[in-house]
Amino acid sequence: MMKKVFLCCQVILALFIFIGCMSETKNPEIVIDPDDPTIVHDKDSFQPGSVLRFSWKDREGNVLRCRFTLEKNGELIRSEKGITELELRIEEEGAYTAEIVHEGSRASKNISFKVNRLYGELYQSDNGLFFKDSISDFLEETYHNTSKRAVWIKFSRLEQSTVTNETPEIINNMVPLSLVDTDGNGIPDQFIKTSDRQEPLKIPVAISTQYGTAVYSQILYAEDAIQATRFKVVEGEAAGHEIRFPKPRILAETGLKLNIPYTRTIFEEPDDDKEDMDSRMIELRERYDSNTKPLFKLIKNPQEAGQRLADLAVDISASNVAAFGSYYDTQYMQIALELPKNLMVKAVEFGNFFEKKQEMAYYRVIENEDKKILLLFRGITGGESETGDVTERFATVFFNGISARGSGEVNFSFDATTYSHRPLFRDSENRYVDGFVFDKAPLQVEW
Repeated sequence: MMKKVFLCCQVILALFIFIGCMSETKNPEIVIDPDDPTIVHDKDSFQPGSVLRFSWKDREGNVLRCRFTLEKNGELIRSEKGITELELRIEEEGAYTAEIVHEGSRASKNISFKVNRLYGELYQSDNGLFFKDSISDFLEETYHNTSKRAVWIKFSRLEQSTVTNETPEIINNMVPLSLVDTDGNGIPDQFIKTSDRQEPLKIPVAISTQYGTAVYSQILYAEDAIQATRFKVVEGEAAGHEIRFPKPRILAETGLKLNIPYTRTIFEEPDDDKEDMDSRMIELRERYDSNTKPLFKLIKNPQEAGQRLADLAVDISASNVAAFGSYYDTQYMQIALELPKNLMVKAVEFGNFFEKKQEMAYYRVIENEDKKILLLFRGITGGESETGDVTERFATVFFNGISARGSGEVNFSFDATTYSHRPLFRDSENRYVDGFVFDKAPLQVEW
């Protein structure tokens, strides 16, 4: 009898072991090696153009055949079956989720990661929205060794074209540019491509200052202007000293496009392309291009026929803001407007701003002695996706009910002394999100 009991116990134990093994085989755990830096892990960030490798195994280190799907901002963009790993190139910014599902079981693993330019820009510390170009050595040598009164700066810009082959090929070309004055005010204001003679930027070799004769020592390149910001004294008691201009001297009323390499070459003669020159590469860099800048701007709505002068509506345009906010997981947005004291806020209209995301929006008016502050808030609630059309207007503000005629300015508030009177953007982990741009030109209004 004891032998039968012992035998039954052995059978039951063997059965449990067998079932356990079958369970391990049929329902393996999908493991992403946390110590392998060559594969994608949850919450990673990458720059566009990165080649990403997805790889997984079971708990024992054996390969698993799985179904792989990849979504970008909630849209399916890739699906593979029966694979053990995958390598692919990601070009577009966005929030991505990869799902790995073991075939024949319910075992799965999700990997969420982001692709945006922030990661790449961390390694571009010498570049930004401004580029400081030192030219004093060239001008000082020209001043001391020649009798020339001016030098010329020629510009070229990188342009890319694609040759359609079995494997598309990208061709890079430096295109010559002319810097021209289109409004006749004597200051160049537009770059145009040219195929023959270039119109360069002319600058003086020497200038007169209160410290003595000097040369430009630093030129500042930006998106909207080219300016001389510093000079170096070359004659007199202050010779050798570099001094900042109290007010930068405008050399051109236009600038360089973001994320596009330019070359600037300084010549002693306008048609000289062999000797007496200094050349360098210049590039302004940001997480967006000039045509995708996340820009807040105030725009006055045109008044309709029969509308009272006191009735006024102002749009807060926000082109590219929602897309940029999504790239950086922005969950909370706050902006502030400064209003004249006697301008009344009737209502604020918020549209559907973030595509396929449930939002909450509201406003608040704060009364000060000499002005009003209008605070506008938007947040992503994490609820069901919205299905309505989206708008690039952050909000539309309606004013009326003013008895006395008047005029004034509406502008964005950046009051850092009062925490709530300035723009504020936060992500899902309550970290600050930067990079949003504001057109600071005040909007003139009448009522």
